Amino acid sequence: MPKNPFVLMGISILAYSLFPLVGALGVSGLHPFLFAGASHVVAFATFLAILALRRGGMAQARRALGLFRTDRRVRFSALADGILNLASHFLLFAAFAHTSESAATILFESWPLFGMLATVVLMRDLFGAVQRRSLMLGAVAFLGLALVVWSGRDPQAASGGGAMIGTALALAAALTMALSVAAIVRLRLALGEQADLDNVPFLPNLLSKGCASLAFLVAMALWPDRAAQAAFVTPPALWVLFNGVVIVSVGSLAYQEALALGRRTEVILMWYLTPLLAVVWLAAFGISPITETLILGALFIIAANLLLNTEADQSPAYLAVFFAVSVTGTLLHFLPPQALGDYLPGTGLVELVSLPVSIFGILTGFTLSRQFGRRQEREGLIAQLLPALDAEARRHLQALVGQERQSMADRSYAALFARAGGRDPGVDMALRTLRLKVTRAVSHGELLVLWSLAGLTMVALVAFRPAGFAGDLIAVLTVSSLVYLCVLQSARRDHELTDLIDRLADPTLPPARSRLLDRRVGGLTLAVLYLLLGLLSLERDGILDLLAG
Repeated sequence: MPKNPFVLMGISILAYSLFPLVGALGVSGLHPFLFAGASHVVAFATFLAILALRRGGMAQARRALGLFRTDRRVRFSALADGILNLASHFLLFAAFAHTSESAATILFESWPLFGMLATVVLMRDLFGAVQRRSLMLGAVAFLGLALVVWSGRDPQAASGGGAMIGTALALAAALTMALSVAAIVRLRLALGEQADLDNVPFLPNLLSKGCASLAFLVAMALWPDRAAQAAFVTPPALWVLFNGVVIVSVGSLAYQEALALGRRTEVILMWYLTPLLAVVWLAAFGISPITETLILGALFIIAANLLLNTEADQSPAYLAVFFAVSVTGTLLHFLPPQALGDYLPGTGLVELVSLPVSIFGILTGFTLSRQFGRRQEREGLIAQLLPALDAEARRHLQALVGQERQSMADRSYAALFARAGGRDPGVDMALRTLRLKVTRAVSHGELLVLWSLAGLTMVALVAFRPAGFAGDLIAVLTVSSLVYLCVLQSARRDHELTDLIDRLADPTLPPARSRLLDRRVGGLTLAVLYLLLGLLSLERDGILDLLAG
């Protein structure tokens, strides 16, 4: 079995991308609960057969069963995953009866965002807190998912009460799947702590699928409609076998190992690639079409994952540009330009934005000059202080420079002064000066004015842009530039300066990893995003037909 978490997640994505196709084709002949439950029984039999064929596998299974009886954490995790996973599949297949297969399944695929949060909440000691960078890129991936969902909806069917029920069922399936994922990873890590278990990847699924199978068989014993059980002998049984062996078994195994080995919540966002492949499978079988909206959403999902797993630039301003381009591109795709004369007769777009842009430019010039001046002074003070600081004092210095909250900066400064101050008047003066220079260079009032002016300009450009490719281009470039300048002045943390302190103190440290490839990937990703937005604009103008034929 591969040990790279990204390879494992890729295998899981490929397996689960077949899920909507199998569900759409298999559920047509079976009751949803019967299809989901029988698939889990097949998965349990699959893992049991694998362990039976491995040397000592059955002894390991008995050992795991003993832990299930005696270890409360193992028992709770196995029961939670088994029941929640079965319920998730049933809710999804039940949603197919109320809305389209593509819309229901892709709504279901919104669970990775819930899963990332659930994994952190339930296993905070093993998975670090979700970073703002991950949340922002996750939001872009979620926006892409929303576009994919929108592209698969039938506007007429979506307006009825049945579609609302289908949507609710699909979202409930997503929530239960997220909790199920957190439970199976917790079970995998609990069994991995046992030194005498060497078949750990298979044992968690054996226990959880066994619990799901038991719950299904108990329910079937009380099932009032015996006719539904007879349908199992019809051709849909082949889909049940395929779903149980390939998707529920291989997909679940690869997913649990990807998280257990990588221990990175960000790897969950790769799962947003699953609905893209799912829609491709559905389109290949004539169940769901591929549209321009789907292509746009696909690019957002892929781009967010690329930027998440590269380190081109860690600054908030860089990520804000990507977020702004994505949101603006979505608005341009759905909202046609409005006639400004209908709202402000006799006023042109240039006249409307010229005053706020002028004020924004003047104020930005002053604030950026002050901000860059402060940075230069901080750099000089840090270079002056470093020879007088030991390792612990340098950690306090890094915390002081990197803090975004005033209260935390005060604590870091107090710890730094207690460690390095009081012995040399020159060092004391440099510390006090540095504390002054790490205060916010741009006041909250100035930021309020900047964001207000930028917001007015961005809304005007998006709503009243000139029709056609040129107007879309002006809107995207201007909005992303305004957002970059606003976030650049809003952020307090200096990432590069914080990272350089240890290297300046000890020049013998090994060279840092080159980010040249990451920067090229990041630049190419944004370039492709701009290019696609331009092509979609030409599509709206009737100059291109991206999906002709």
